[in-house]
Amino acid sequence: MRHFKLSEWTTPILVISLAYLIAFFITFIALMPLQDSLLSSFSNYASILYLPHGVRIVAAWLYGWRSIIFLAPSTIIAHSYLYGYSGFSLDYMVAVFFQLFCAAFSFWSLAKLGMDFRLHNFRRVNWRDIMLAGCAASVMNVLGAKLFFGSDLASASARFVGDITGMIVSLFVLMLIFRALRRGGRMPGF
Repeated sequence: MRHFKLSEWTTPILVISLAYLIAFFITFIALMPLQDSLLSSFSNYASILYLPHGVRIVAAWLYGWRSIIFLAPSTIIAHSYLYGYSGFSLDYMVAVFFQLFCAAFSFWSLAKLGMDFRLHNFRRVNWRDIMLAGCAASVMNVLGAKLFFGSDLASASARFVGDITGMIVSLFVLMLIFRALRRGGRMPGF
């Protein structure tokens, strides 16, 4: 029987939450105002470069179902930033946790279909596989947004584009970090 270690949970919660919040605030404080000034038709909380989706996907790839717990604190903080206390209704909270569920579910469902891209297989990482899982999660996110928020086609399209572009940028930054760590001799090759 495996023993429970608090550090196995606290470190990922802190690191993933910090990464998520950094991605979220870059998106909403820096990128969204720029987007609103250039593309006013998408000024409805639907970023066309949504960096937190990349964090959700990487967390789900690394930790599977546990990523939901690891992402929950930062997601609640980000949600309260956007909606305040009024956003803590049951409908909104279900929608928030649905987004977290989609990332882990996409890896799990692809594994059930014979395409197991999860990290536990100890094989070289193919970023296209992670992107496929991220695209599947984004489709579920868009459908969930339509169900929970009644999103129109423009908003749903912006959410999909934002998830995909945010994931691509996040994975690119992560690849650069991994490359720098490998060059510095601090990380084995992925």
